Amino acid sequence: MNIEHLAIDNIDQVNVGDKVVVVDTNYTQTTRILSAEVTRVLKTKFELTYKDGNTAEFSTDIDAGCIRPKGMSRGEFGASTTRMFPRTEEVAAWCKQEVRKAKAKELKTELFKFVGNSSFDGISADEMLGVAREIAHKANLLVELAEEISATEHEATSRGE
Repeated sequence: MNIEHLAIDNIDQVNVGDKVVVVDTNYTQTTRILSAEVTRVLKTKFELTYKDGNTAEFSTDIDAGCIRPKGMSRGEFGASTTRMFPRTEEVAAWCKQEVRKAKAKELKTELFKFVGNSSFDGISADEMLGVAREIAHKANLLVELAEEISATEHEATSRGE
């Protein structure tokens, strides 16, 4: 599922009051997804107000679909990028998929840590059974998430996205 073609790459594509999704990435890995509203558009800057009430100013010079905070030069990007997308059904589906992937990654890390920290030496059979059940539960949640991710990506591929 790819939404890059939907990225807002010109400030003329938004108006005050438009709802947008702001996506931060680092080396193509999504690090944050926020909902916002365009609250001001001027010649050299525009302002977004996020759901939590915080506001941020960005330069109206959008380079290759990447927005940057007002006052930051183009050379300060590095591997991190911030893109802005209109809030559409396709973007919402992509966001839902990214949240699933993040949950799966977090659960996988948690499962590895849990298994690695679980020593069955010197614990009772009941405690061992409890640990085994917890491991099985986390593994089952991970399998369910992986199946959802796979099914969604398969549907997107079959639609030609």
